[in-house]
Amino acid sequence: MRVLLHTPLKPPDSLTPSGDREMARGLARVLRRLGHHVIMPAMSRTTPGVPKADAHLGLEREARRKAARLIDRWKSLPAIAPSSGRSPLPTWC
Repeated sequence: MRVLLHTPLKPPDSLTPSGDREMARGLARVLRRLGHHVIMPAMSRTTPGVPKADAHLGLEREARRKAARLIDRWKSLPAIAPSSGRSPLPTWC
């Protein structure tokens, strides 16, 4: 199964020690050992707090472009796991 592992606050591939990061890395490791294909979105950086009003539109456009790229990548993957030949993977909305 394809699994999208999104950890918005602390990316698992960061070198800074953290229990959250270790849990995310462990979860990804277990999923891979169980035969799943784990996808982690690129790290996104945001500044803490609320952006100024004039910056909202730019941030929204950038977020929509990133989401569209991720959705396109996800849709380009095969719907059936090639190795198992099982039924199409479930989709959640």
